[in-house]
Amino acid sequence: MNINKYLLVFITLFVTTLGCKNTASANTITPSQQHPEIEIRAWLKSDDVNQGPLVVAQKEQVVMVIEVATPRWFTAGTQISLPEVNHAIVMQRNAFAINLTERRSGQTWAKQQWEITLYPLQSGQFTIPPTRVEVAFSSSTGGNKYATLYTAPLSFEAHLPDAQLTQSSQWFTASSASIEQEWQLVFQDKQSQQLSVGDSVSRTVTLKANDSLSILLPSILPSHSTHAYQRYSAPNQLTDDQVRGRYFSSRTEHQTYLLQQGGEFVLPDYEVLWWNPESKRVEHLKIEGKTLQVAHTWSSFMTQYWRQIIALTLFIVVASLSVSFTYRYYSRHPLPEALQFALAINKKELGQARKLAYQRAKRNYQSDTLNDLSDNSQWVKQASDFQTQETNKHCAQQIWRRVSINRNRSALRQGFRLPKMLKDLSRHH
Repeated sequence: MNINKYLLVFITLFVTTLGCKNTASANTITPSQQHPEIEIRAWLKSDDVNQGPLVVAQKEQVVMVIEVATPRWFTAGTQISLPEVNHAIVMQRNAFAINLTERRSGQTWAKQQWEITLYPLQSGQFTIPPTRVEVAFSSSTGGNKYATLYTAPLSFEAHLPDAQLTQSSQWFTASSASIEQEWQLVFQDKQSQQLSVGDSVSRTVTLKANDSLSILLPSILPSHSTHAYQRYSAPNQLTDDQVRGRYFSSRTEHQTYLLQQGGEFVLPDYEVLWWNPESKRVEHLKIEGKTLQVAHTWSSFMTQYWRQIIALTLFIVVASLSVSFTYRYYSRHPLPEALQFALAINKKELGQARKLAYQRAKRNYQSDTLNDLSDNSQWVKQASDFQTQETNKHCAQQIWRRVSINRNRSALRQGFRLPKMLKDLSRHH
């Protein structure tokens, strides 16, 4: 008798579970044929008034509602096994059910509504497989009853909502979002309140979003250091919460910059993009940077500018040696003829200037007179004026340029520096 009794109970439970599966797969409110005292249904929340097939953006929150109802009451906690959906994050963020009652044909039904949130990570068609729900409820015949129910499969579609957003770019989807920033400056010299090498600057950025997930919120602050500062990052703080069916997420990043060189440097602005499914547009969040003035220490100054200091020192040494060598050389040798001519003109020593011009003409043209160098009437007049009366610097430049041309050499290779010499000498005379 005992064996038959246990066998009968086992067969009854098996048939009950099977009947509940058939009811759930139909996704209707019709009570189970085996258990008229328990039923299940599921649907996807949507703000679409047309209630057509659900189409969402990538990373947009999709809420699956599972409702379990009984004309009796629930006697133990309901257990839900999260479904596995490819390329989507599935979470039960709300650990508690929404308890409701409903009157049906004069009878009060107790309801539990559970929410599962899904976040599609790529475009395409998504199918939520039957979800297993284990419930315990009181029986009209006395005692507790247990049933394993399954929801019907549900589907939705996800896509990239805007051309500005790509699969690899940094962005997120939320019904609303905000960003906050906080700075903290630590001074070694607290009285002067002046940043110097060795001080530190802390930057804390908090990104908040509704109806999103913290792990989907993008990183804002980069992690690399520069020659101006050494960057130290604290672990990111990710929080997810829900209040009365509203889901909130935040991501907090904290970085400290140890200043390593003086001068001016900028901690830049940063911007993050997000898709607003309510307004159907891409929106921007921006945090302002900060420009810092950092005073040098002697050590930091030498560290930053040692290359320039070495280069300047070498230049001064080479220039000093060059000047010393040139002075010593020309103290025992005559000055270049072009310089002698420029000095003579500047001092109005026309006899010495004419002598130098004749020597240069003799060497380059084998001529004892300047008039023979050209038949041009302007040249003849300039040569006569130069030989007979006081001349100006422009005329002297023309004379020296002419007598310096060597017929056997290119004028470009010979070069001419007299005009510059005359200008320099007249500036210092």
